[in-house]
Amino acid sequence: MADDLSRWARRVAEAPDDASVRSVFRDWLLEQGHTAEADWMGLEQRHHDVGLNPSDLLRFRDLSDAIDAAWKAEIARAPVEDCTPAVPLAFECPRRWEAMALTDDPLVRACSACERSVYWVDDRDQAIEHARLGHCVAIVPGLQRPPAPGAARPWPPDVRYPPGTVMAPPPHLEPTDRPHRPSPPDDPGPEPPKRPWWRRWFGG
Repeated sequence: MADDLSRWARRVAEAPDDASVRSVFRDWLLEQGHTAEADWMGLEQRHHDVGLNPSDLLRFRDLSDAIDAAWKAEIARAPVEDCTPAVPLAFECPRRWEAMALTDDPLVRACSACERSVYWVDDRDQAIEHARLGHCVAIVPGLQRPPAPGAARPWPPDVRYPPGTVMAPPPHLEPTDRPHRPSPPDDPGPEPPKRPWWRRWFGG
């Protein structure tokens, strides 16, 4: 039975936009008594199309906690977050998890745009670990996130950052009477590092 579940999930993953495949799979789940997976699929569809009300969202999260992460990763649809390719993009990643190339690991997909691996995140601990490693991620739909922190303090205009700085917090600056000397027009210096998704989640 587990093999049948995996084969069906892979069929959905190979045709993420085929509503008929999803519908037939959900009917099969109900016939086989996999009510939790069938309910999760139905709520995932509604979450994707129009969003969930608070009570359905709680049900969605409870079901998600009880279902195998690899199975959900095959079925779910999610945006990609924290894309920081070697050549910086001037826009947020437009790709989505379900549109990326499958790999031998259901929790990892391959992005053809930036040629990086994208990792499935199923809980907060995984989110923190992937953030530490600088990975691109797709986060399980419905995962509860902390409230957004307040506005970040502005980056001091007279601080330079070494090339490649991504996650370093702004240094503490002592008050000084020195006048600010702007950079020469032909040497604007590197831009302040982008505040990554995991700082938006967890603050800092």
